[in-house]
Amino acid sequence: MSKMTKTEFKDMAVSRLSGVYDVNAVRAIECIMPVIYDVIYNPELTLKVVRSDEAKEFPLIAVKKDGDVGYDLPCIIDEDPVLHERSVVLFPNERVKLRTGIKFQIPDGYWVEIKARSSTGNLMCITPDAVIDEKYRGEVFPIIMNVGKETVKLFHGERYVQAIFHKKCNDNLHVVEVDELEPSERGESGFGSTGK
Repeated sequence: MSKMTKTEFKDMAVSRLSGVYDVNAVRAIECIMPVIYDVIYNPELTLKVVRSDEAKEFPLIAVKKDGDVGYDLPCIIDEDPVLHERSVVLFPNERVKLRTGIKFQIPDGYWVEIKARSSTGNLMCITPDAVIDEKYRGEVFPIIMNVGKETVKLFHGERYVQAIFHKKCNDNLHVVEVDELEPSERGESGFGSTGK
């Protein structure tokens, strides 16, 4: 089978099956065809990673356990001249931008989300959502914020954040401006409208 684009593959399947199956079945087929396309044409992906000398102190990033989705990123922290250790102190409501020494070449059709690990939440620290587009080639710099009431100390080499890879789904998304939207049961009911 010669390689066609994902859209051509989906359109071919839908056109061949439209007369055979009802409209709901065709919609389901339309949704699953991009996944089938990836199985046929993209059976394995490669993530190219460049690490600074400091980042090479730590193992190459990998998922730690079967079923995990995040690639833990160790952080590089310079030596504190007062404490004489590689750490940074975060006071309540303070934030810091950390270095990782890691650059990605994200596979085509994917993007990366940087999220806090659950253990980072135990420190009462969060990471604001960060999106890395597939064409970005610079170093990953996560931001850590102390949202607790106590001072927190972060240490060199600890893994406070993780990189989660997502499939891009806007290849077939077309933006169309309309005068009004179709009504729905929920309408414009927003925050807390479905109960506590």
